[in-house]
Amino acid sequence: MTDGPAAPDAPSASRSPRRTGRLPPPRRRVELVGLLAVASLLLLVSLLVPGTLAGTLFALLGVAFPVGLIALGAVRRGRLDRRVVLALVLLLAVLEGSTIAIMALSGSGAPRAPGPVGLPEATVVQLVGLWLLPLPLVALAYAWTFDRSGVGRDDLAALRRARAKAPEGPRASPGPLRPTSPAGDPPPPDGAP
Repeated sequence: MTDGPAAPDAPSASRSPRRTGRLPPPRRRVELVGLLAVASLLLLVSLLVPGTLAGTLFALLGVAFPVGLIALGAVRRGRLDRRVVLALVLLLAVLEGSTIAIMALSGSGAPRAPGPVGLPEATVVQLVGLWLLPLPLVALAYAWTFDRSGVGRDDLAALRRARAKAPEGPRASPGPLRPTSPAGDPPPPDGAP
């Protein structure tokens, strides 16, 4: 160890780290990815372990996994909108409740009378709880946050300001597109044989 000056490449405590242009992943997104990774491992383990408890765990995690993926996609600037959280909690409750009801209705093995539309009760719960009810909940979550997930007026104004500040020249526009032959060669200039 020497007491001489630090090497120029070594970061010092007084300087901030060099910016690379990439932002670190938002904390909420990292948490969701970790949760989905644990759920994936539990799903795999529940497939390999025989027994009723493993099958129940697989069913409950299996219907919760898409909700986690939707939440992962809905993270904006490291946060989940409260309305999206409400819609996702409702979606999770409907899916989990329907799955528990299906397992309870089909688990006894005793013959049952047909349900309200001539189908077994577990089938009706599956059609309504796993298909028909989740559709409006997902659509509602999307509609509540649609204006925040796209390009808004402020974003367009910022793009226009950036374009106005951009230098004019050959890099500003790629120019007109020229057709190419099927071999990828550009066509000959006009008037050339």
